[in-house]
Amino acid sequence: MGISTVSREEVLHLARLAGLRVEPAEVAELADLLTRLLEWGLALPEGSPDGDTTDRVAPPRRDDQPLPGLSTEQALAAAPRSHDDLFIVPPVIRRGSS
Repeated sequence: MGISTVSREEVLHLARLAGLRVEPAEVAELADLLTRLLEWGLALPEGSPDGDTTDRVAPPRRDDQPLPGLSTEQALAAAPRSHDDLFIVPPVIRRGSS
């Protein structure tokens, strides 16, 4: 089962939703990559139709062991900026700018 090719407009729409700036020269390559990714996903075998996962083997897990953590002073000592026992970090997402 094939899918239609991801369009230029869809690439730009996804980029806007993700807050990414895409250069015009990158759009065609991204459309091709997204199309191939979707085709790959459709080619994967489906899971059990009834949702039964008893045939899957879970990976072994280690026992969690609590360890002492850093004091507030120790953690903040490595921070470039702090205020009132809090880390000050630069904004990650700026709304309204593109």
